[in-house]
Amino acid sequence: MPNSPVMPSVEEYQALLAERDALRGELRLVTAQRDLAEEKLRAYKHELFGASSEARHADQLGLFNEAEALAATACHGAALWSQCGVGIRAPLEGRHIGASPRAA
Repeated sequence: MPNSPVMPSVEEYQALLAERDALRGELRLVTAQRDLAEEKLRAYKHELFGASSEARHADQLGLFNEAEALAATACHGAALWSQCGVGIRAPLEGRHIGASPRAA
């Protein structure tokens, strides 16, 4: 005798349909929770790794670069090294250039 499929009763069929619908609803709920968790994770990553919380206004653009800008204008070439009191050595002469002359 060949294998014949077992047919569920009407009650079993209705129970299977109800279980399927319940599982579909649970799947929708879990999917929505996952999407919400992913969105929260994106927001936390943006907060942690995104733009700094110390937002700059247009009038603050050069606030942190003032020292570098002044140093660059005062010491913009090898000819002006002797005017800078930064305590560096002249590359070709081997003598100390700075506020107080020291023996090389």
